[in-house]
Amino acid sequence: MRAGARLLPLVAALLVGCTPAAAQSGQRAYLPIMQLRALPTPTAPATPTATPRPGVACAADRLPVRALSDPDAGAVSAVPVARTIRELRETAPPPDLGRDAPRQPRVERSTFQLQVAVVELALRQSGALALSIADPDDPSLTGLVELPDPGCAEVAASARAAAIAAAREALLLGCGVSPGATPTRVYGGATITGVGFFDPSPSAAAPPNGLILSPVLAFASGDCNTVGPPSPTATPRRLGTSPPDPTPTATRPASPSPTAASATATRTPTPAGPLPPPTISFRGTGSQDSATYHLPAGRWLFAIDYTGSAALDAHVARGAVDWGAFAQCSTACSTGQVLTLPEADYTIQVRTASGDWTVSVRPG
Repeated sequence: MRAGARLLPLVAALLVGCTPAAAQSGQRAYLPIMQLRALPTPTAPATPTATPRPGVACAADRLPVRALSDPDAGAVSAVPVARTIRELRETAPPPDLGRDAPRQPRVERSTFQLQVAVVELALRQSGALALSIADPDDPSLTGLVELPDPGCAEVAASARAAAIAAAREALLLGCGVSPGATPTRVYGGATITGVGFFDPSPSAAAPPNGLILSPVLAFASGDCNTVGPPSPTATPRRLGTSPPDPTPTATRPASPSPTAASATATRTPTPAGPLPPPTISFRGTGSQDSATYHLPAGRWLFAIDYTGSAALDAHVARGAVDWGAFAQCSTACSTGQVLTLPEADYTIQVRTASGDWTVSVRPG
């Protein structure tokens, strides 16, 4: 019993953290506290996150509209409408257009196609390429188109980002230019397809109404360069035929007389001596489509002599795309238009209720 009484203080000392000596002396002395290593806090498994949108921040007025990534971008028609620089310059701008204004009706919801002469290329601070253009027949009528930087976040967000990047690459490679802070003079003709855009702060190169094309969705040129104006010398040929021999050839037999059911296409025979400018000509009555012709890149004069009394429209088409009108007459007329074309296959479409006509095509 006495031994058990002596063990009780020792057990109590161990339970409360005292040494046996302290328990016997009546003093409380605690054992050193053990430092426990903290266990890592359990974390939930990482959840997958959306891939961040590529692109860098760029700055420009109405940039989402300019880059075709605004909420109304889906309302823009993808069918190009042929227009001239004069027609774009004469379009009335919307009133009180702010720097953050949403997409405007009609013009900014349309895709336009222009036949132009290229003039000057500049690189904007936003990374966009600004291409100054002019009417092929009247250089005093100028315009501007922009090709946004594909690296901008707003461009990367556009459903047409691939087309925007492809058009920009076609311009740089086709013209053989590396633009910098100093504008680069360029020469030649081009077909440009882009969306109408009113710039609230137009640059000096833009038309007075601020209407430009941005973004450009397609750029095609067979003669754009930084050296000087090109001049077409190649001979147009009908699709499916071989190019003409460079040596003089005998006069070809005359084509049969055309009827109202079809238009007959002929080529001017190649005489002896120096080759004259090549010419395609065909005649018809009423509404007709020509055969398909392969034309080299360059400026081409399309002319028509019409003897009827009904209204007449004459257009150049590349597949299903209208590449421009060269005659619009209310009655008999003799007129024409120079169009700048990339190398491709074309048809000529004449639309009239009645009357005879003759179309000729030669380098312009």
